[in-house]
Amino acid sequence: IKRDFYDNKLKGQLLTIEKGGKPGLVQLYPPEYENLQMFLERDGVFEINVAKYRRALIEASQKTKQAYNGSHGLRWNFAQRRFKELQILGNLTYEEALQQVSWEMKHERAEITEHYLR
Repeated sequence: IKRDFYDNKLKGQLLTIEKGGKPGLVQLYPPEYENLQMFLERDGVFEINVAKYRRALIEASQKTKQAYNGSHGLRWNFAQRRFKELQILGNLTYEEALQQVSWEMKHERAEITEHYLR
């Protein structure tokens, strides 16, 4: 668990292997990170039952009266929240915040983030 460079909040650092074998860093808030850590210590592996996961997303969207967009809806949510957060902090220009969010979403080009901001 380390402090986020931009917002100075404590976040768990998780190394992931993305599409094509590309390494990526994902940040989790400490409670989620600790839950995952306990799960891995107990079970040794973290796997998702895709059908149960999809059902849980559908149920959550219904309960909150939001459109169901699958996992991609979570990416839209992240991009919009993180971009706004970076802009409010004022440490980055508009273009730098676009690029930072793009990298955090495992993309390379800043303009990809603009797609998620629409």
